[in-house]
Amino acid sequence: MTSHETRVAVTDFTFDDLTHEEVILTPLGCKLLVGPCKNETDLINLVHAADFVITQFAPLSSKVIDSMTRARGIVRYGIGVDNVNLEAATRNRIPVCNVPDYCIDEVADHTVSLILALTRQVPQLSDRIRKGQWRTALQLAKMVVLKNKTVGIVGFGRIGREVMARLQPFKCRFVVHDPGLTDKQLTAFGAEPA
Repeated sequence: MTSHETRVAVTDFTFDDLTHEEVILTPLGCKLLVGPCKNETDLINLVHAADFVITQFAPLSSKVIDSMTRARGIVRYGIGVDNVNLEAATRNRIPVCNVPDYCIDEVADHTVSLILALTRQVPQLSDRIRKGQWRTALQLAKMVVLKNKTVGIVGFGRIGREVMARLQPFKCRFVVHDPGLTDKQLTAFGAEPA
């Protein structure tokens, strides 16, 4: 193997900058090659000579992965790897990994905030206040109390479990579907299998 500067391609990101990556990778002698990539051609141009590829949402298709001539690994900013063609990565002997605890709390918090906003009519009330309608402009019957309401959760991995944990103090009923868990396992968590 010939010696060369290790190139790490970052296809796309939603962060303000790549300071964390630079702090970790620069002392290791890595050079960051940064997108954002808007299409397949951009992706191929960025990743074809990269040693490692970090991606968030960019679709790493079979064509993109087949173009990688040096890649020794693909890392996904996130839990899932559904934007990475795993068949092509396997065929090209490129390991793919994810960040299994990426944004679990953030997504669970956001999910609960949306549930609360909808049940308490926050968007509608906010809109009316912006229009100068200060009195209670909505029917109170449309304001939903979460106690004893049924919350359906599809997928009961770490995020689904965190959503349930956050909503348990509201005394909701939880109906859960997850094909990877048995009814007995779901019941053990305090959920009703769906």
